[in-house]
Amino acid sequence: MLHESGVHAKVGQELEADIVVMATGLKIHIMGGTEIFVDGKSIKFNETIVCKGMMKSDIPNIAIAFGYTNSSWTLKSDLTAI
Repeated sequence: MLHESGVHAKVGQELEADIVVMATGLKIHIMGGTEIFVDGKSIKFNETIVCKGMMKSDIPNIAIAFGYTNSSWTLKSDLTAI
């Protein structure tokens, strides 16, 4: 619970703070939530498989480049581009 001088935790501990940042987590919408249709059939991006780190199954003429989650994103993106 927030109060003037900081935060009061559920366990009873009081933490003094000048600034409190409230964060709920990261929510990513791949391709901005764009709907993809192939031959009139809706394709769910999260139900396809990534081939060779850049191509999506069942979706022709599309390539993606994502990096690693726990290291520099450029490491994997560079490998994909080769």
